[in-house]
Amino acid sequence: MACLTVGGEVSDYEMWVRKGHVQDQDGVEDGFFGKLSTIKCDVEPSEGYKFYRIRVEFNPERPKSRGRKFSRGGFWAGVYDRNEPMVENKLFTSCEMVEERTGFQIDIAQWKWGTKPEIAFRRDRNAEMTKRIFLTFACRPFFDDASEEGESITARFTLTGWKDHGGREHELSVIDVKYSHSEDRGSADDARLEFFQDYGAFNLVGKGNSVHPKQLYTCNAVKHIITTEFQGKRKINIGYIGPDTTENLRSVIRLLTDDNDLRDKTYKLHVLFEEEWDIPAAVINFQGTDYDLDLSPIIKPNKIFVSKFLSNNKKRLDLDILIATYVGPWAVFTSQESKQNYEQLLNRIVTPKTKFITVDPSDAKNSVVSHCKKTEIYGDTATLTGFYNKELQFDSEKIPWMQGDSPMVNVRLWTRGVNS
Repeated sequence: MACLTVGGEVSDYEMWVRKGHVQDQDGVEDGFFGKLSTIKCDVEPSEGYKFYRIRVEFNPERPKSRGRKFSRGGFWAGVYDRNEPMVENKLFTSCEMVEERTGFQIDIAQWKWGTKPEIAFRRDRNAEMTKRIFLTFACRPFFDDASEEGESITARFTLTGWKDHGGREHELSVIDVKYSHSEDRGSADDARLEFFQDYGAFNLVGKGNSVHPKQLYTCNAVKHIITTEFQGKRKINIGYIGPDTTENLRSVIRLLTDDNDLRDKTYKLHVLFEEEWDIPAAVINFQGTDYDLDLSPIIKPNKIFVSKFLSNNKKRLDLDILIATYVGPWAVFTSQESKQNYEQLLNRIVTPKTKFITVDPSDAKNSVVSHCKKTEIYGDTATLTGFYNKELQFDSEKIPWMQGDSPMVNVRLWTRGVNS
């Protein structure tokens, strides 16, 4: 029988978390999210099942609770990002480290983050054998009352399986994890970098893994634009805004240097850092290690500090492609100053010839690692579309790849006219 393990346990247990982002209502504290907590999970497959799914339901016994409404999570999992997906099924090869394939494929259309997290995988028809598949669950539980030490939120992990395509789905394992608030017992460590390194997500060239669907969407959009808009161009200038912990940037670098359709071109990559919050995550964490961005042997990023760039009115970038993945909601809605800087930056670097790719969560609740204030269909009349389209007067179109199947991610191509 297939077996699910959550945090090394096969039965219910309790986990302690510290106070994180505070949610306020008209300036008054109205509950809070716990700090990002991570749990290692694994599935021991059974010979009898070909398809598996893990769903997480918050506060299943309290369907009207705010903890159920606002708590959010998602699974990090390694997928080999250089293989072509089976587009009709949207499947990517499950892989740990660089080449440790599990014998499964992960379905990107059912790889969802947010208030109803889930992930689905199936046996690879071409694999001779299968092994345990390892995942990491990242979560921010929401607590109603900050004054109540020990208040808890339940996350119910349910593993299901079915033997044949379209067959009956069987419940195989159920484990409840009770997240309880405690400033003394909760962990303050953020183990993201360790998990990503274990998944082989930091490689700069050759083989490597993506750990989040946004990386696959970003790489697909970049490849689509290069092969359709710049097929005859040999040298291509690319800008990348907001590297953060760099796993997404590295998947783009691997794409440009290893993809059969792209690697014969010459690329100049300009990475634009937000000096206050990007530098520690993107640079300091990797200095003195084999993962330093400056060690990239083929494409060495040109680092540009946004504040210094904006202070120099004469400085320009001649970009063919600009990429911003999970940047827009934070840049536009964090503060008026942030919005003005982002607007000034885009007006400076997006020219009528630039193809501007944005990859963002389609709803604020789909963002787990960082608190996202507003997105495409969240909040009042202020939207990212309004910012790009009405304020900057950019024209847009959707990148034609599985947009209807994944409401979690919104991918768009923006261009500006000569009068915008």
